Amino acid sequence: MTAAALGLLALACVAGAWRFTTARWAYRAPRTAILLWQALGVTWGLASTGALLSYALQPYDRGIVGGLAAFAYSAASGGYGPPGAYDMPHVLALIAGLSLLAVLVGVLVTAGFQTLRARRRHREMLALIARDDPGVPGVRVLDHPGAAAYCVPGLRSQVVISAGTLKLLSPTSWPPSWRTRPPTYASATTWCCSRSPPCAARCRGPRSSATRRTPSAC
Repeated sequence: MTAAALGLLALACVAGAWRFTTARWAYRAPRTAILLWQALGVTWGLASTGALLSYALQPYDRGIVGGLAAFAYSAASGGYGPPGAYDMPHVLALIAGLSLLAVLVGVLVTAGFQTLRARRRHREMLALIARDDPGVPGVRVLDHPGAAAYCVPGLRSQVVISAGTLKLLSPTSWPPSWRTRPPTYASATTWCCSRSPPCAARCRGPRSSATRRTPSAC
């Protein structure tokens, strides 16, 4: 029963992800869309792994964790266990479940390591080519003629804007709060798009270009 329920949940996640690729509201709410997409992926991975392991360990009738412990003890003691524990369908399901779990954990660890390394490399590059501006404390300025604004995420996020943005806009038009504390990514991009016609045009860009549907494209 548990394996069937988890299998249905995994199939529902696949159907939801397929429908998600054609959802138009995702371009109007990118943060919610990203959270929902990640939730679908995590739920599918856990449900698929749980369904396979639950079916494979069903003869032990101890759940997944207890079933794994019972299987390990049974295998170490010579393969003695309940009837059906070592038939082909249950063994294949156990191998598939453990393999999928290992792949998911490996992908998660690898992605986290690559993300942290990319952020560190980006911060090192900004330390070399970006500069501070007294008019906008806490913001890194890149000497580039185009209007641009983005954020390097992390525990100490860093907002970066281009010199083109500073030239397009008067220093007196910066929000007063920016003079006392660093702006957030959302406030920087929203303000940039509301004040700069070129940047606003990019934010409202054609729907055929995925990189021009959100303020982050500025």
